[in-house]
Amino acid sequence: MVNWNQLQNATTPDSKPTPGWLFNEIIRDVRNSPKDTPDVAEYLMQCVCSDQLNIQLKGVLCIKHIAMEDVTFQNYLLACPGALKILEDIAAPPIVPQARAIEPQEVRTVRDATKTALEAIRTPHSVEKSTA
Repeated sequence: MVNWNQLQNATTPDSKPTPGWLFNEIIRDVRNSPKDTPDVAEYLMQCVCSDQLNIQLKGVLCIKHIAMEDVTFQNYLLACPGALKILEDIAAPPIVPQARAIEPQEVRTVRDATKTALEAIRTPHSVEKSTA
């Protein structure tokens, strides 16, 4: 069973970074509870859609770390075109080039993190990695 307190702690609105050990605990929980994958993905996508950039960033980072380590979670997100579209929209650069110059660093950070999350979702797991 997934420890929802850990997921909530990993996606708090404060500006403190989520510690690596917490990502590892969440990954372990998701890997051990594949039936919770849809609920975890839904929760994290709600974070990604938040108006608060810190919550958005932390949701994206959770998705990235889980997708890199858990093939069930990765495959679930690959099968969700709506979630992928949202992530692609966030990862896309501003349409007007001048907007990049005035864009806050926090927005750029979320966009860059979202690009790496999409890469993690779309990069197939190797046999060596899954047995490690």
